[in-house]
Amino acid sequence: MNNHVAVIAVLAFTSALNQTSAVVADSSHLTPELLYREGDKLLADAADGQLDDFSLFDAAVIASGVPDAEEVATCRARFRLFRDSVREEMTAESSVRHRAEKIFRRMHQELLTGQYRPSCTELHLTLDGGHYNCVTATILYRCLCAEFSIPVTTIAETGHVYALLVGDSPVVIQTTSADGFTASDAIDGGRRITDVQLLAKIYYNRGVSLLEKRRFRDALDLLEIGHRLDRQDAIAWKNVLACMNNWALSECDAGRFQHAAELLSRGLDMAPDYRPFLDNELHVYHRWVSRLCAGVRFEEALDILESGYGRRPEAPLFDQGRPAVYRAWRDSLLASGRTVEAAAVFARAQKHFPQRTRSW
Repeated sequence: MNNHVAVIAVLAFTSALNQTSAVVADSSHLTPELLYREGDKLLADAADGQLDDFSLFDAAVIASGVPDAEEVATCRARFRLFRDSVREEMTAESSVRHRAEKIFRRMHQELLTGQYRPSCTELHLTLDGGHYNCVTATILYRCLCAEFSIPVTTIAETGHVYALLVGDSPVVIQTTSADGFTASDAIDGGRRITDVQLLAKIYYNRGVSLLEKRRFRDALDLLEIGHRLDRQDAIAWKNVLACMNNWALSECDAGRFQHAAELLSRGLDMAPDYRPFLDNELHVYHRWVSRLCAGVRFEEALDILESGYGRRPEAPLFDQGRPAVYRAWRDSLLASGRTVEAAAVFARAQKHFPQRTRSW
């Protein structure tokens, strides 16, 4: 039976799955209480699609995996120090576009001093090392412009986000390029996204980074948060499903068939027509039943096939597999000379499958 591994569509602002250069925040030293305290507050605030209790900057730092309020405050202080230095150069008579460009130039000269790295999606790491991707660069620029009441919004395309200076003559700002402010004066395709939807990209990218490391449980948590914060992102949803599917296959390969089946069952509740779930449920059950039969645990194998038949009676594995297990059970008993027990198993099979047992 061919197992179907879902292909994971990774946005361009993440590292590809066959690469190993993803930068992931080290949270191994944090207790669970610290790890989730600020994050839970943020998600509660973002649940209605907007931020009321958190600034975009603080929210982005927390979403990046910095859960302790003191650490967030340290990042905030660094941001404000830079903001204040920019403020000293601002003049009231300058145009909005001039001020927006001034902020952009300073940001690249003093904050984004490292390299563009698709996997560098954690804001605090950008502040620490200067490396960035389109998400962290756009968030920093959005936050700085907000401090000076400059109307900038965020545009999302497949695999990319960038900024847009709003006004009579909108300006597209490719935040990852030092020359990005003059890249185009025309509005490209894409959708305008909210601050909460922009935060979703951080969770999504962190989830993909963990998926590269096969840390499926943690990856799924982050991918689901990303989807919850931006339900219009179709690729994020596909990756939630792909993560569940690939986790189930990993569990199956490890012989943890029940958990694999539970993951696929949960997935089918979420996406009943998702082909990898449908195919791999049969793959998992086939291997599970085969393992049980090899261990002479025929009764358990029958119970599992019956449960599958109740959900998918049209599947040959569940339909034809049940009499096949009865026959294997009977033959096993006959081979060991246990004829009375073999006859009892055959009688059970005849009761449930009178037509199919005639040729036995």
